[in-house]
Amino acid sequence: DVVSRDKMSFKYGYIEISAKMSFTPGQWSAFWLSGIQGENTYQGEIDIFETVGTGVKPDIHSWDNGTRVTHLAGAASTYVLPANFDKTAYHTYGFEWSPTSLKFYVDDYCYYTLASADVYEDEDNNFDGVLDQYYYLLLTNSTLTEAMTADNAVPRMSIDYVRLYQKSGEFINVAE
Repeated sequence: DVVSRDKMSFKYGYIEISAKMSFTPGQWSAFWLSGIQGENTYQGEIDIFETVGTGVKPDIHSWDNGTRVTHLAGAASTYVLPANFDKTAYHTYGFEWSPTSLKFYVDDYCYYTLASADVYEDEDNNFDGVLDQYYYLLLTNSTLTEAMTADNAVPRMSIDYVRLYQKSGEFINVAE
């Protein structure tokens, strides 16, 4: 696992990973962000992607003292990878976060967009302040043994790079 907590966090920008994943049964790879909770806010979690069978899925969660309150983008469909998607090659997976929207990409194709206003319009206020906090990066690759195939192939994720791009006025915290 790679975790940037206490090293680097940011608010707004474009972050991308170039990675190769096997998408084998039992693999649960994730490229995600966890919020640094401020006062009077729920802690946020933004799943840039989690591997799901033959695709990737974004999500946004809200946490209250370690208990998941709800998830918002769970209604987003899994992006099923094209039939010609070469699973032996590196691909880019990106996330663009601005004050007005959240956009999710595979190989420069935006497969899901969510307006920031839709996050704030949660009727139960379960997302109060979720997009107003800094986030740190997590890369995880878990094995779900109950979902593995009979050949017991070990799921793998190879990372070429992770990059964060920001415009003037966007926010980053870097530990010294």
